[in-house]
Amino acid sequence: MPTDASSTGRSKVAAPPAAEAGARTKGGRVPRVLARWRWISLIAFSLQLLITALTMGLRSEHLLMAAIFIGLAWLPSRIGMLSWRALPLGLAGLAYDYSRFLTPLRGRIHVADLYHAELRWFGIETLGGRLTLPEYFARHTVVLLDLICGLAYMTYIFELVLLALYFGIKEPRRMARLGWGFFVIGVLGIATYLLYPAAPPWYVMRYGLGPAQLSAPPSAAGTARFDALLGISYFRGFYARNPNVFGAMPSLHVGYPMLCFFAVRDKGRGWAISTLLFALLVAFSALYLQHHYVLDVLVGAGYAWLADALVAAIMRRGAARAPRPAPAPATAPSAPEAPPRS
Repeated sequence: MPTDASSTGRSKVAAPPAAEAGARTKGGRVPRVLARWRWISLIAFSLQLLITALTMGLRSEHLLMAAIFIGLAWLPSRIGMLSWRALPLGLAGLAYDYSRFLTPLRGRIHVADLYHAELRWFGIETLGGRLTLPEYFARHTVVLLDLICGLAYMTYIFELVLLALYFGIKEPRRMARLGWGFFVIGVLGIATYLLYPAAPPWYVMRYGLGPAQLSAPPSAAGTARFDALLGISYFRGFYARNPNVFGAMPSLHVGYPMLCFFAVRDKGRGWAISTLLFALLVAFSALYLQHHYVLDVLVGAGYAWLADALVAAIMRRGAARAPRPAPAPATAPSAPEAPPRS
């Protein structure tokens, strides 16, 4: 049983916030935030599945996401809190999925101007004339690079999810930084897709620099070679579900790994180097597989820095405003005992 502070001479420790108390709760008691979230997640994701079924049709990933969030919430507190802490990841996924309904609001689609800017700033001279890097790589493919870049492009999102799950148990505050950074960069990306819709390199190579062809279907581009190597159709199916062909700027394929780097770079050299190297590999893959220009990559990396800096600043401000435990009142020294009378 805990002893009262007055009897021990030590100050009481302030109780942790409810959202973080769940990881420390013992004796089977469910923290208040998780008890509420269990029912909220059940109702909210059931409604989301119903709305999705009526508007765009249910896909396996919709059911999987709902099952994960609802299922985790009803597990014991230490694991169940992951469902609550992963909320920004779910919100970002839903925002991207439903952004397809905003497509009619997008501005003029940029095809030739982006291409010429890329060619001027990052083009390379070849015997056949000046080319963008994606054009050059399309003419100089290597089987080993097809495999390595395809794997990087396949696993870019898994890095973020695995880090979020790890920090959700080990460092909940860092998971919050990573999760809300993921949400912010997703919103920035969607806004840019609407304000500056841009054609990817594979589109220019296939349809040219004329007016945008709105009926152009999505394409796996260079990742189709990865599918052919392994005899699978992963990327063909992945890009068939792409709600926006003209969403090359920015590259969120690069933004997400860079966000992981910014979120863990202060944990030590190993964390920083490994996450940065993977982000650079994904950046190269975006060019090699003809999905993005260098400009798209740079803006994606910049958005990652901005999202992480914004979330980190908000979290620091919130921590500074959080009430601090009041110091325990000083106890008066006890009076010396009187000597016995003779």
